[in-house]
Amino acid sequence: MEMGRPQGEPHRRGIRRKVTNAAENVVNSVRVAPQYHIPGVLFGALGSYAGYEAAENKNLLVTTALAGATLVCTLATGWNELSVLAYLHEYKKMKRALNRHGWDERIVEEYMDFYCGKRASRYAAHDTGYIKEFNEYVEARSKQ
Repeated sequence: MEMGRPQGEPHRRGIRRKVTNAAENVVNSVRVAPQYHIPGVLFGALGSYAGYEAAENKNLLVTTALAGATLVCTLATGWNELSVLAYLHEYKKMKRALNRHGWDERIVEEYMDFYCGKRASRYAAHDTGYIKEFNEYVEARSKQ
């Protein structure tokens, strides 16, 4: 083995790998938790508009109120995106466990009580090839 040469496939090294991983994270976060991205985008647009109006307005009271609305919208956008990151982490954790251990309903069982966890479980099972087993598990669970 030569020292200093990067290992692995050429398309998975360097900046291309980083960009590919970032793009995969964005796509998977939208797949896993779309309902958090929608308010995030709306809050971001509303905050930008309020900031624009505050800069254009000459009335101090209106400017202060719009600046406060901008701050609230920015904080709400950040909170939504932190929630998305949490669900993306759960998706990655389940996908890693399914790849490592194979299908085991104990892996996905703890996430089946809430909507985003169920979506994360479904996409992790789909991406690892266990979607048939996952659907059978969901069907058996709904009959209980």
